[in-house]
Parts: sequence; C-alpha cells; structure tokens
Amino acid sequence: MISLSQFWEEGRWFMTYDCDQFYQDRTIENIQNEVNGDSDAELLTADERTFFHGCQRYTDQYEARKYNNMPHRIRTDTMIFPTRAVTTEGLFRTRYYADVVPTKHVGTYHHYKFEFEERFEETYQVGNRKPPKVDQYNMQPFEGTHPSVIRNYIKSAAS
Repeated sequence: MISLSQFWEEGRWFMTYDCDQFYQDRTIENIQNEVNGDSDAELLTADERTFFHGCQRYTDQYEARKYNNMPHRIRTDTMIFPTRAVTTEGLFRTRYYADVVPTKHVGTYHHYKFEFEERFEETYQVGNRKPPKVDQYNMQPFEGTHPSVIRNYIKSAAS
C-alpha cells in the first residue's frame, strides 16, 4: 500500500511510529535538520526511554533497536514487512536496512506504556503480541525534561 503512494520515491524519507511514543523537542529539530538538509545518512537513530509506571522512572532496556520508528530514506530496494521490519532486497538475500545503510544518531524519544491504563491490556489482544514482563527491566529515575507535548499534558491534567 505504501509503495502506491505518490510520495513513495527514491531519496525521500518515511517513518512509522507508535501513538504512545513522543520525541524529545531537540530530537525533532535534529530530524528536521537531517531530512530537510543534505544529510549523508539514510537512517536516523535514537535511544528509546520506556516509561511503564508514570513519568518518574524509565528503562532503556525495553527497545534495543535504535532504528525502530525512526526516519528511513527510501531506496529502490526498500521493502517493509508486516512486522515493520524494513529491509533491502538483494540478488541473493534480504538484509535488514539498518545493517547496510549509513546512519546518524539524533537523540532520544519516550515510549509511555503505562500498564495501569485499561488500554494496556487491550493492545496485547491483537495478533500474537505478548505483554512485556515489566519487572525484568532495570528502572532508573528520570531527571530530564519530558517532550513539550507531555509537559503541557501534565500541566493541563494538574489544573
């Protein structure tokens, strides 16, 4: 379906992301600079911080794929599988896109997977997904700044 888009052409950028992921303000600026500039990168990467129990503690162990839900440059051999695995098609084999293209790290994003919300359970009733074993992750105190859209939400919820 995506390849039928009038925007799917070599050299342009595409990305997928989850509705519960929010990119740091600086990360968004870095992405904009790369995709609107003359970047040599074909894949942008970022570190994910996953929050399971509110906004005070996170883990960086949940998602190790730094290219997950990040911008990819469209190549003639780009393929996307239903699992969101982005690959390049070769003559003799398929390889993961992240293993063959130049990358650039642009920051961090936050994945808010609040397990106390009723939707948390519902998301794992689709397909073959399994809920994470939250207790297996080392949680760290968050001392940084949340993305502005989250800060604004927290402010409005407090008022």
